[in-house]
Amino acid sequence: MKKSLLVFSLFLLCSILLFSVSAGEISRSENAVTVTSQTLYGDPTAAEGITVTERTNLRSHLLWETEFAASDPENAKTDFSFHVNALTFPDQTRPMIQFMFFLNGGIGSTGDILADVDETSGMDRGFPILPAIELADQTAPGETKTARFVLADYYEEIPYSLDFLFGGDYTTVYDENFEQQVRDYFHFKTPKDLVIELELTKDDAGRTTDINYSCEEENAGLDTVCTASGDGFYFAFSLASDLDFSEVPGGFGIYYLPVSKEESDGRTILSPLASQLDTIYPLDQTRCEVLDLQYLRDQNALALFTLEQEHCWLNLISLTDYHLIQRLEVAGEYEDGLYYPIQADGDYLLVCGSYDSFTLLGKRSDGAYFNALTGGLTLPDPTQEDQMIYLYGYESELAYDGERLAIATFSSQYDLSSFYLAVYDKSGLVYAGSYLHSQDSLNTSVDHRNRCLPVEQDALTLNFS
Repeated sequence: MKKSLLVFSLFLLCSILLFSVSAGEISRSENAVTVTSQTLYGDPTAAEGITVTERTNLRSHLLWETEFAASDPENAKTDFSFHVNALTFPDQTRPMIQFMFFLNGGIGSTGDILADVDETSGMDRGFPILPAIELADQTAPGETKTARFVLADYYEEIPYSLDFLFGGDYTTVYDENFEQQVRDYFHFKTPKDLVIELELTKDDAGRTTDINYSCEEENAGLDTVCTASGDGFYFAFSLASDLDFSEVPGGFGIYYLPVSKEESDGRTILSPLASQLDTIYPLDQTRCEVLDLQYLRDQNALALFTLEQEHCWLNLISLTDYHLIQRLEVAGEYEDGLYYPIQADGDYLLVCGSYDSFTLLGKRSDGAYFNALTGGLTLPDPTQEDQMIYLYGYESELAYDGERLAIATFSSQYDLSSFYLAVYDKSGLVYAGSYLHSQDSLNTSVDHRNRCLPVEQDALTLNFS
């Protein structure tokens, strides 16, 4: 027993020493975080009144919170803290209700892809199984064979598979009939003219190792956008223009999946109620394509973005009685849809039709939205020829004061605390700067666990004073 205790004590001591060595250069500096800026475009005075707070950490135990004025980063102040228990962050994953049916893709395996499937299988493996089984019967070992199939000859209804991700810090419990109830509500006849091409490869042992499939129909498939309120989930099909919704109750539109919640042993238990699925807002499938859907808590409304004849429209829908509050054409070009999901805040909506431009919709005192700002999101990189700097991405932080929009974006998504700051007004981009964080120069370890990096969520915060 004493020997075991001694071994454990030595192991614990070594672990502490190793952690201390890896953190040594960083933790000794504690509050000595410095930030320097370099102007990339425009006038730095355009950033006056903007305060930046950045949170960085080492192994989720050492935390630095650095605050500075965007126009005066050299006078940054840092609070350092040590956390015995690792830092944790709330789950902010966007909810997803996915009907998986895509006819352009492929699958590969070192084993036999078709080893444990049969004629009762649908699309649960991510590819049309029945035509693949038929093609495999015609393919000799060591051979690759290609053939075309009419999907309706094999499936009377679209053989989609389901995937759900409700996000949030709670446990999801499904009724045993949940998936079947969803399928009973959403069933689509397979189009008679839907033709797919399969390419199947067998190895010398006769195992099916590769299947590639494609379809000439551009919009052959199903995809959804989803948003959550406190009592349920709203979703719409964003890719379904070739499918028949006539057998779906209420047809094509916005759907509502209510949930029940209860507390148990300190956990929130969420139960989706598929038996109460409902079509709350019908849409004209021939006139519009759904781009995105956002729940606006302060208005108890949905912001539905649709593409109609290559123009993007905001449709503001009340959840009190499901009537249309406002309809607004969004400035910009959207023939290819949206490049990023809508960024929604209480005072604005940010819309990106491409990776290099945006439109910000401001909100008036009566709750109506208007086209407030537009601008570009890329700049030539002064340090690298023929390279671009991207001023916006999936993890960007935004702030808007009614006249100016500020966007902060990390220089690297994975391993840098340095970032870009861009400021816009009605004229477009008025300032862009590169803000270099001193901890980046200490990150020499190949192991990212031994690097000081931005925290997982809300690493950057912007505020207008």
